[in-house]
Amino acid sequence: LNSPESVPEIRRICESKGIVLSYPNSDKKTGNGSDGDADAAEIRWIVDKLISQLIEPECVSPTFLVNPPLCLSPLAKELNQDHPQAKNAFPTAVAARFELFVGGYELINAYQELNDPEEQRERFAAQEAARGAGDVEAAPADDEFCDSLEYGMPPAAGWGLGVDRLMMLFSGVSHLREILLFPVNKPEAL
Repeated sequence: LNSPESVPEIRRICESKGIVLSYPNSDKKTGNGSDGDADAAEIRWIVDKLISQLIEPECVSPTFLVNPPLCLSPLAKELNQDHPQAKNAFPTAVAARFELFVGGYELINAYQELNDPEEQRERFAAQEAARGAGDVEAAPADDEFCDSLEYGMPPAAGWGLGVDRLMMLFSGVSHLREILLFPVNKPEAL
């Protein structure tokens, strides 16, 4: 996943699963086996779509998705290949991250935070390039954050629990608007 050479195989998987992907703000079709060049942002986008369409819907019972490709986690530390969990088993860089899915919804996102300012600046630059290419989900650069990392950040980890999604699970509803106290209203037609 770290090189454009992986794109034809990823596209083949998309095609075999009937997934036709159009890269955002582009007239390129990426799931049709075309020979167009792919950049890192496009690879990240394709992998994210594959996971969201093929894996996440199958996570009905409590399921942990562990160590996703690093390209999907711009703020997470890379899982060290010397770590006992890795044992040099991964052919590509993976993130020290996990997500908990229940009922097809992500409830928890947790990761070990990247605390290297140089690497974080490089990842933000890649995200900015992706934003410039039309990827609206790419994170904007945060120079103040990188500056603060230069002062030193001890090893840290974080996790977030989607309370709204937890309430959806407990109440058995299928849409967020059914559990929000003050749902967003659409303007009425004139």
